[in-house]
Amino acid sequence: MSRLASLVGLAAVLASSASGQSVQSLLLPDLLDSRTPSARLASRVAQLNDEAVLQTALGNFGAAAAAGGMATYVADLDSGLQPIPPATANEVHVVSFYEGAPAPLGQPRTANVTVTQSGAPITLFLNCYETISWTINPLPPGTTLQEIVLISYDPQLLAGVPPGVPVTQLDLNNGGTYYGGPEDMEGRVDIAAECLVRWGRFATTFTGAYTAPASAVEIGPGSADWRKSYAIGFAEAQVATLCVGTAANQYATFGADVYIPLLTPSMQSFFGSTTPILANPFGALSGPLLSVSGALQYTFDDNLTVYVLGSSGVPKTLNVQTLAQTNLPSLPVGMTAISNPKGLTYDSFRNRLLLSTTGGVGYLYTFDVATSTWGVLASLAGKDLAAICYDPGVDLTYGLDVGVFGGQLNIVRYDATGAQSGPASTCGLNFWGYGFYNHQMYLSNGKLIAIGPGKQIFGSLVLRQCFVIDPANGDILSATFLLT
Repeated sequence: MSRLASLVGLAAVLASSASGQSVQSLLLPDLLDSRTPSARLASRVAQLNDEAVLQTALGNFGAAAAAGGMATYVADLDSGLQPIPPATANEVHVVSFYEGAPAPLGQPRTANVTVTQSGAPITLFLNCYETISWTINPLPPGTTLQEIVLISYDPQLLAGVPPGVPVTQLDLNNGGTYYGGPEDMEGRVDIAAECLVRWGRFATTFTGAYTAPASAVEIGPGSADWRKSYAIGFAEAQVATLCVGTAANQYATFGADVYIPLLTPSMQSFFGSTTPILANPFGALSGPLLSVSGALQYTFDDNLTVYVLGSSGVPKTLNVQTLAQTNLPSLPVGMTAISNPKGLTYDSFRNRLLLSTTGGVGYLYTFDVATSTWGVLASLAGKDLAAICYDPGVDLTYGLDVGVFGGQLNIVRYDATGAQSGPASTCGLNFWGYGFYNHQMYLSNGKLIAIGPGKQIFGSLVLRQCFVIDPANGDILSATFLLT
C-alpha cells in the first residue's frame, strides 16, 4: 500500500472516530470548529485528500498531486516526520491557562515557558485568569523574542525576560481579561480578535490548558501539542488555497438553500430589535428587510399569517405592513402555564402552531389556527429544545437540542402526537454559548439550517455559526458562518 493511500485511510478513520458524522469543515474556519485538535487536523487532511481524488477524476493530475502531497506533508508535520519550518517574521504564539501549577501554601501558582521555535524573533502572548508567577526559561541559541504580551484578569508576576525584550502587562485594573483556553471555541475567537487588532494577524499557534503543568510548557517543535496547533493552522491555509474544486461543489450544492434568518440581539445583549434578512448558508444576500421589536422566532401558516415569539414569551401575530403585534388568545384556565418558550413552528398538515418550552420538564403546546384554541401535546421529558421546525415532507417536527449549558448539538424528532421518533442524532459540532441564548432552525430544500447565537466581535460586527444538517441522521453537510 502506498504512503498516500495509507494516509487517506488513516484520515478517514480519525475523522469518523472523532464524531461518527460526516462533518464538512471545508468552509468552516478552525476558530469555529468545536472538535478536538486531533479531529480538526484529521478533517483538514481528509479535505486535501478529497481534493486530490476530485482533481484526479477531472484529469488535473498536477493539482491532484499538490493536494495529496500537502496532505502527506501536514500529517508529517504533526507526527514529527517533517521538521517545523523556522519562524518567519511576525509570528505570534499564544499560551493560555486559567490557573497555574500548584505551589506551596501562601505562594502564587506557577507556569514555566520554554521557547524553542527558532528563526525570526517571535511574539509570545500569555493569557490567564488567576495570579500566576510566570518564568521564561533561558532561550536556546537561534531563538529570540520580539516582545512579550501578558494579558490577564488578576495581576501577574513575570520573571526571566531576556534583556531588551519589551513587555506589555494588562490586568483587570487597566483593561486586561481572560479570553479562554484553546479548548474553548469562544476563547479561540476572542484571542484571534485580540491578535488581529494588536498585530494585524492571527496567532500562529495557540496552546495551553485549564491548569498549567508543573513541567515547562514548550513553544516549539519538541511539544506534540504545539506541533499539532502549528499543523492545524498550516493545513487550514493549504485547504483554502488548494481545495478549489471541493469548495466549488459546496457552493453549488448548498448555495440555493435560501432562508430568512432573524438577526436577533447577540449573546452580550438581550435587548434590541430583530431584523430579518435574506441569506444562504454562505452569507447574507440582502440587508435588513424590516425591523421587528423583540422577536426571537417566527413562523407562518398557509394563509401567510406571520407568528412571532418574543422575549416576553407570549406568541403573537405580526402584521408585516404595520409591524403591529397582537397576542394570541390566553391559555384556558387549568392548562399548564407556558414557562420559558423557546421554539415556534407551523404544522401545515393539521393547521396548528407548535410551541416548545424549557421551563420544568418542558412541553409541546399546540394552537389550532382555525379554532384559536390551545392544547398541551406532550411533555418533552426534560429536553430543552432551543428551536423547533416542522417538515411536512415526512410529517415530523425537529428539535434542536444544544443542552442548557451548551455542548454537543443534537437533532430530536417528534411525530404528530409529540412522541419522540427514534433516538436523537448527534451532529458532531456544537454552537458556542448556552441553551438559553437564541438559536434558530429552518427547513430549506429538505435540509435543516441551524443558526447559533450571535457573538459580537470588533464592537459592531456579529458572528453566527451556520450548519446545514441532514435531518434524517443529523450529519452536518456544510458548516459556515454569518457575519453581519
